[in-house]
Amino acid sequence: MIHRLLSVTMMTLPLVIAGCSGRPPRIEPPAIDSVAVGTAVLSQYDRDGDQALSESELHAIPSLQAAVGRVDRDDNGNITAGEVTRRIQDWQELRVGLMRLVCHVKLDGEPLEGASVTLTPEPFLGDEVLSAVGLTDVHGMAPLSIAEEFRIEPNITGVQCGWYQVRVSKLENGRETLPPKYNSETTLGCEVASDNRNIVPGLQFDLSRN
Repeated sequence: MIHRLLSVTMMTLPLVIAGCSGRPPRIEPPAIDSVAVGTAVLSQYDRDGDQALSESELHAIPSLQAAVGRVDRDDNGNITAGEVTRRIQDWQELRVGLMRLVCHVKLDGEPLEGASVTLTPEPFLGDEVLSAVGLTDVHGMAPLSIAEEFRIEPNITGVQCGWYQVRVSKLENGRETLPPKYNSETTLGCEVASDNRNIVPGLQFDLSRN
């Protein structure tokens, strides 16, 4: 069951879990090995072996491509393993465990109701980052949160910082109604981070049947 969020904007959650001492500790960010991730990304996607991801190579990683302005510290259009590592360290230094996030989906310019939205963390991030899900309402808006079965506490909802593949699906009579480029062969991606001001109003996806 997807819990509705009270806010339609993304904000950092003051998320806590009650401890034995009565002082609620913070929910910590995922324990990602930033150096290992930088190495893994280059190993998997650096096709020409120049130790950097070019614009054409980044097409295979829509989530990282969406974040290139925040990852590419040298502003030369390429991303190195060190830049990937430093970006993850940015998330960790912000000390944000979970964030509230909504997704707005349109199809051919109209709000898409009843579509499931799934944020799947990039495999190179390891097992610490969990998938998030949501279901669009009549306005095409889906509050996103870690699936209930994986939550630390049932009533604590949100999305972890990370790079995600985004899949949008709408089934009718058991059949997918949206093109594969939005689900089974997705070309959609995003970066969830509290300093990513592009997603303050929520993730925005304008889809087309073509």
